[in-house]
Amino acid sequence: MKSYLQGMITGGALVFAIMVFMGAAGKNPAGKYQFEIKGNSEIVLLDTQTGTVYLNYGNNWNEKPYITFD
Repeated sequence: MKSYLQGMITGGALVFAIMVFMGAAGKNPAGKYQFEIKGNSEIVLLDTQTGTVYLNYGNNWNEKPYITFD
């Protein structure tokens, strides 16, 4: 009975670990953007996956990125 219980606990831990690692490998957009609010209602938005920087003055977002890294 002891070895059966030990096998069940080990198997459960292994399945849990596999599920955690598979979930971590997916594309998760959380944390993709960071922003900074400056004076004069200016907002700087950084796409952390591509390094592209966008600027906002007032209520207008620039269509083209301010800085890009290829």
